[in-house]
Amino acid sequence: MAAARPNLDRMAAMGLRFENFFCTSPVCSPARQPLPGRSFVPWLTQPDLPQPAPVVVFDEYGPVRMIRRRDGKLVLRYPDGPDEFYDLARDPDEEHNLYGQPQCEERIAALRRELEAWFDRYADPGFDARQEAVTGTGQHDRPGSYAVSEDRCGPRPRYVLGE
Repeated sequence: MAAARPNLDRMAAMGLRFENFFCTSPVCSPARQPLPGRSFVPWLTQPDLPQPAPVVVFDEYGPVRMIRRRDGKLVLRYPDGPDEFYDLARDPDEEHNLYGQPQCEERIAALRRELEAWFDRYADPGFDARQEAVTGTGQHDRPGSYAVSEDRCGPRPRYVLGE
């Protein structure tokens, strides 16, 4: 799937150069608060290794949260769905959404509890994207409390362009 990124195109046209698309070091700058994380290198080189913890994706694009284990994946779209659940052991290509099927209720409830526990531990309620108005055209303003920070803190920082 391709996505339009007009801001990146605009910055590139103005001479901004990105050296790294992602962190190339296994140890990035220290965070202000401890967040969960680990290298995926072992699973990329040895796919049959046991998965010690779920992969949690949250607020990646608007009010969506997702948790994935080796045998199941739950996607929750707030507030009204559509939500998704896939039995990855039987349906690795995610072709059959089983959300709402009675035989899956216990697994869905367990993954939901695990996802909510993760958010209770790590998420900052001030940046909860379930509260953001993302409509499908992208998020055009700062998230959470940053949306009004210009009133308190002055204008947004400017990117340094060119070399």
